[in-house]
Amino acid sequence: MTITTKDCHGDIVNVVGSALAAELSSDEGKMLSTPKIVNNKNGTCDLTYVVDESGVFNLQINLYGQPIKHSPFKIKAYNEIAASTERGLIEDDLIIRVGCKGRNRGEFTNPQGITCTDSKILVADSNNQCVQVFSNTGDFKHRFGTCGRLAGQMQRPTGVTVTINGNYLVADYDNRWVSVFGPDGKYINKIGTGKLLGPKGVCVNNSGHIIVVDNKASCVFVFQPNGKLLHKFGSRGNAQHQFAGPHFCAVNADEDIIVSDFHNHCIKVFNAEGSFLFSFGSNGEGNGQFNAPTGVTVDKHGNILVADWGNSRIQVS
Repeated sequence: MTITTKDCHGDIVNVVGSALAAELSSDEGKMLSTPKIVNNKNGTCDLTYVVDESGVFNLQINLYGQPIKHSPFKIKAYNEIAASTERGLIEDDLIIRVGCKGRNRGEFTNPQGITCTDSKILVADSNNQCVQVFSNTGDFKHRFGTCGRLAGQMQRPTGVTVTINGNYLVADYDNRWVSVFGPDGKYINKIGTGKLLGPKGVCVNNSGHIIVVDNKASCVFVFQPNGKLLHKFGSRGNAQHQFAGPHFCAVNADEDIIVSDFHNHCIKVFNAEGSFLFSFGSNGEGNGQFNAPTGVTVDKHGNILVADWGNSRIQVS
């Protein structure tokens, strides 16, 4: 992992080589290893470690003898061979490929948001002004949406997700609302009219609340399932609780809200009420660094997957 050191104003600062220290231990307090730390002398340090067994461990990171915020961290180690055998594939193996460039059914022109259910893959096809639906094996099922500015139409759809009751939510960037469709693609209603300036990403937490990232307003809105605004948080800027072009969002099992901050080149994590918890990443090409991150999601293990747009890769944290 890459550790970025900043002062109280959020500015990156260099630290002396021995200022950072780390150790890895079990829940029983057994010392497992001392991670290696390499100071890059640019405000970042690379931390690497190896464990000899699978399980959940504690990673303690100290700066000048004091634990950094949220330390010790819980980390999960998996048996690589066993995990590969269980999945029937090795890391980075392509499972399926869906779609190609074009404007016909099953083809994309600037696909943006994506979400999956147990049986379907939904893609917000931004320049084709529609949402396309595929089976989980990649077979085209149907598409819905037409270009326009009336209710039920789309004008640059970006984010897409599924509600607890199975309806589809589509963040419509230029129409400045989130449209609600049934599983058959039939329009139901819209939320956020008069409040949203440029919704980009959308997700739903376990309580059914609808989280919308407003790219133009540089903030996050939280709505009830009926569309009533609960609260919003964030503003334009470079501070911890601010955004510079936020794009997409995800939630974890604790209902923390995870937001990709495009121009700040990092991922920011907030609790369900919108209080800042922590961020990770910095501008660069190294492991753990980002160049304009966009899409973000959480897997079943709680890992955060980030589409590192400028570096043309996916990173897992």
